[in-house]
Amino acid sequence: MIVLSWNCRGLGNPRPVRILHRLVGAKKPSLVFLMETKLRRNKMEAIKTRLGFEGLFVVDCHGRSGGLALLWKKEVHVTIQNYSRGHICAVIQSGKVGKEWKFSGFYGNPDVAKRPDSWALLRHLSRLAPEPWLCVGDFNEITNAAEKTSSTIRPPSQMKAFKQALDDSHLADLGFSGPKFTWCNGRSGSSYNRERLDRAVANMKWTEIFDVVGVSVLQRGISDHHPIAVEFSKSRDICWNKSRFFKYEASWTKQKEHKEIIRKVWRVKQRDQDPWSTFHKKLSSCRSSLKQWPLSKMNCTTC
Repeated sequence: MIVLSWNCRGLGNPRPVRILHRLVGAKKPSLVFLMETKLRRNKMEAIKTRLGFEGLFVVDCHGRSGGLALLWKKEVHVTIQNYSRGHICAVIQSGKVGKEWKFSGFYGNPDVAKRPDSWALLRHLSRLAPEPWLCVGDFNEITNAAEKTSSTIRPPSQMKAFKQALDDSHLADLGFSGPKFTWCNGRSGSSYNRERLDRAVANMKWTEIFDVVGVSVLQRGISDHHPIAVEFSKSRDICWNKSRFFKYEASWTKQKEHKEIIRKVWRVKQRDQDPWSTFHKKLSSCRSSLKQWPLSKMNCTTC
């Protein structure tokens, strides 16, 4: 399954719509989340038809700014949970997956003074339901200084507040491939600025269901934001019989093979610079490796 997310900075003229049409044709996403559409529902209906999507939910723009849209294909069952000017939250069920999970398209407030309201919203969404959760969008903030290149310094308190919100919501960055920075201000000289504002994050329950093939940062086109595509699939190791789920057994620590498996996995270098993403990938690798351990050495039942 593929989810496409893009801060398109307006779909009111043909050029960005053509770019979006090419993106959809190339990536073939099942879900598309759009920010700053600057359109109302009647205009988005025409774009939905052109792109070949069957489902659409719209948060209308206010004046000449804002506007969110979630589009989906008929093979995906979408139930809208809640929404605001900064998010669309839905329960997703695909016939291929057979398990419900939560999707949130998120748009952090562009106004720094109102950014705490965005983090409060994120925490609120994390408490609504304990189900697996994927959150994608333009958060309008970075987690560390390495996610920015410019002559100005981002206040550490801003970055700390964002990272704390992710931690409190039990969300970990899923990493990325492609350009490191997803936004550019288009200026030159000392005013030139690039930042990683767009990302995909998920909780542990979601990563236990899916093997994330990759988060790709795509070509920027007309907008000052790069689109991102999240491609993922159901893990072959997961089953939904509750009597046969993976459990870590303390008794395994007494066996030499157990220590070697963990040591080998933890020595593998990860490309991601984000420590949370690195940690979760290594943890997932440990789980997969332990599942492949001969069952005769495990005194429990696993998938």
